[in-house]
Amino acid sequence: MEFPSVGGEKAVIRLLPRKNPFIQIEDLGFTPETLPIYKSWLEQPQGMIVLTGPTGSGKTSTLYTSLQAVATEEVNVVTVEDPVEYVLSGITQTQVHERAGMTFAAGLRSILRQDPDIIMVGEIRDSETAETAVRAALTGHLVFTTLHTNDAVGAIPRLKDIGPDPGLISDALLGIVAQRLVRRVCQHCGEPYTPRLKDLQDLGIDPQSNFKSWRRGAGCSQCFDSGYLGREAIVELLDMDDRIRELIYEGTITQLRRYLREIDFTSFRKAAIAKVTTGVTTVEEVLRVLPRSAMDKPVPKP
Repeated sequence: MEFPSVGGEKAVIRLLPRKNPFIQIEDLGFTPETLPIYKSWLEQPQGMIVLTGPTGSGKTSTLYTSLQAVATEEVNVVTVEDPVEYVLSGITQTQVHERAGMTFAAGLRSILRQDPDIIMVGEIRDSETAETAVRAALTGHLVFTTLHTNDAVGAIPRLKDIGPDPGLISDALLGIVAQRLVRRVCQHCGEPYTPRLKDLQDLGIDPQSNFKSWRRGAGCSQCFDSGYLGREAIVELLDMDDRIRELIYEGTITQLRRYLREIDFTSFRKAAIAKVTTGVTTVEEVLRVLPRSAMDKPVPKP
């Protein structure tokens, strides 16, 4: 993508591998706590799974790896994307072409006439697409889609603003995954690290915790002296329960956030602590990619 500037043309190049680099869901970065929950969603015959996060947060890799996991010979999987980034075997993929009238909404209407079992809508951008996707999730289809919000909770007011009835949204949702990509500590030069008091304060960790697994990279030729090699996702996972469905239908976003803090749901903060304390990444890397608000400690239970 080129952009004219005072000093000349500025260009940004996005590099994509031809094939999805991930083979299985276990490779994506889900924690032992969130992985079985996410896998249970994939086993459902109907409902909506929403992946959210900014551009470049790994949503496409998570989507495609999930589709590969569910695309058996017995099911009909159809997608509408903009663009088709990886070609997947055993899956019917179509690309948005707005000039020809192939929008997300038009593509989704066409897909529903193909007797699909599983549908992936690349992004929900308008009320018609949102309404159709939600109704599809309520009528026997497993629907995957993405949004651009800062966290998992933020996907709910975004969906409500776009248009579907809140009651339909609460019934359709299986869950929401928000994610960010963090760099992994280099496996070649990573070494044990004793955190500073500030590191513990940034994560809200008890100073009496066990620090044996903390690591950081010293820098080597393999990681170009950065101390990091490879990336994986930090995942915030919002699993629906009866109270959350009630709050989506008749509550406020403030009430929902308060409830989630009270139950200490699988937030970005919990996922970040798990990554740092097991030596996967560093405090500096977590603070680089996560908004400061994501590191707020939960409200203690009375």
